[in-house]
Amino acid sequence: MELSKNSDMLNIEIKKLSVRVVALSILNIIVWLAGSLIFMFLEYDNPCDTSQKSCSKKSIWTLSNAILYTTTLSTTIGYGNITPSSPLVRLLSLVYAGVACPVFALLLGDISELIQGAAQRIFGIKKISVSLSMKGAVLFLIVYGLVGTVLVASLFSWNYQDSLYFIGSTITTIGFGDIVPEDSLLFLLLGIYFITGISVYGFFQETMMAGISSWLDCLCFKPTKMHSL
Repeated sequence: MELSKNSDMLNIEIKKLSVRVVALSILNIIVWLAGSLIFMFLEYDNPCDTSQKSCSKKSIWTLSNAILYTTTLSTTIGYGNITPSSPLVRLLSLVYAGVACPVFALLLGDISELIQGAAQRIFGIKKISVSLSMKGAVLFLIVYGLVGTVLVASLFSWNYQDSLYFIGSTITTIGFGDIVPEDSLLFLLLGIYFITGISVYGFFQETMMAGISSWLDCLCFKPTKMHSL
C-alpha cells in the first residue's frame, strides 16, 4: 500500500516537472528570439566579430547567428566566436544575460530533477543512494557524451578527438571556442541535445559534490562511541 502511494506521488511529481519543463522551454525560446531580434536590429549594419558562417556563408548578424549568440550567452557557454562590435550593445548583453541566465538555470534544474525522477520510476528505486547516484551519473554522462561525439563527428566531418573535445567544452559550459561548427544553423538543430547535456552534466556535478561532501564529513567528523557511565 505504501509502495503504491509512493509510486503515485512520484508519478504526480514527474507530471508536474514535465509541465514545468515545457513551460520553461517555451519561455526560454521567447527570451532567445526576442534577444536575437534586438541584437540583429542594433548590430545589423555592423559586421559581427565571428568565425561562424550562416547557411548563406556570410559572416553577418543573420537570424541563426543572432540566436546562437543569445543561446550561448544565456547558457553561459560563451564560445566568444560571435561578439557585438558596439560597446553599447556589449553592455546591453550583460543586462540581457541578467534576465536570460536565471530563466535558463530554472529549466536546467527542472530537467535534472526530471531525469532523476524518471530513473527512479524506470528502475523502481525508492530512494537513490549517493554511491548509486554517482555511479549512474558517471555512466550516463559517458554514454551521453559518446553518443554526441559520434553525432557531431558525422554531421561536421570532424575526427572523434575534436568532436569529444567540443562536446565536453559545451555541456560543461566551459566553451573554449577554439573548435566550433562553421554552420550556425546546423549547430542550432542540435540545441535539444546540448541543453539536455548541460542538465546531465549538472546532475553529475551535484552527485559528485554530494559524494565528496559525504567523504569529507566522514574524514573530518568521525563518529565517536559513547560509553555509558
